[in-house]
Amino acid sequence: MKMETPCQLRRVLAIQRRSPRNGGSGGKRRWQTVSLRSCVALLAVAGSLQLCPVPPALGQRENSARKEQGSAAAGETPYSSLNTWSFFGEYSPNSSHIFLGVTEKRRLVLLGGEYTRRLRLNSWMGLYYMAQVRPFMMESDPVLLGFQDASTHQVVFSLAQPQRVEIVDKTPIAIPPGNVFVTRFYGQQWTYAGGANPLGIKWNLRSRHRLQPVLLGAAGFLISARDVPIDHASNFNFSFEFGAGLEWFYKPKRSLRVDYRIQHISSANIGTENPGIDSGLFQFSYSFAR
Repeated sequence: MKMETPCQLRRVLAIQRRSPRNGGSGGKRRWQTVSLRSCVALLAVAGSLQLCPVPPALGQRENSARKEQGSAAAGETPYSSLNTWSFFGEYSPNSSHIFLGVTEKRRLVLLGGEYTRRLRLNSWMGLYYMAQVRPFMMESDPVLLGFQDASTHQVVFSLAQPQRVEIVDKTPIAIPPGNVFVTRFYGQQWTYAGGANPLGIKWNLRSRHRLQPVLLGAAGFLISARDVPIDHASNFNFSFEFGAGLEWFYKPKRSLRVDYRIQHISSANIGTENPGIDSGLFQFSYSFAR
């Protein structure tokens, strides 16, 4: 049934009041009373329908929820997650003086885990806090074993106690009489260590693509079984590193990353000696998110 407006109801009331079909004053009053009550009820129903819209607070909450869902959907990408865990392996075949460390011929082998927490995400980049743990690290130092003939490579003199050295020097040395030339010969000594990088940052570019360039930086510490990299240095060292690489998401929430980092290790003069190590680290990582 079509709902009459308040103006139409007023006209009906006026017509009913003027209608002559009601005989007698008593009947007219009863008709007017019934008509008045009916009109008042109709007016109340119409007013309740017209003056009681959906509560604005509820509507605003629904609109806000839709906007938040839309903005979240617009900012989210299957190639970025709030929390990510990784396993990685690292290897450095050599060390040299890059900017601070002076020791040479150090090799590093590392295994560890990584956690990242997303800080910011937009259409072109993702910024992450990064923390790393390295429970397994092997560091190789060159050890001077003795001297050998430069031409025949026969051992001329061997050290009773091999010495770890900063620099590998194979320059021939003339020994009189007869000026026999000898050279130093070296071995390798491995040292176990473990450490962590509690302070790190990771910056992924092209965050909506499967293949993403990555910039990284981290700082932390390591503790070794003996002084590193030489005797009388320290078994507690600080480290920092920075580098770049590529991360490939072969499916959502799963990725592989390859990067190259420059790493510095030194004791900040805790020990008597502090030559430091500068290395180029290759890292391979497998990452997953839930």
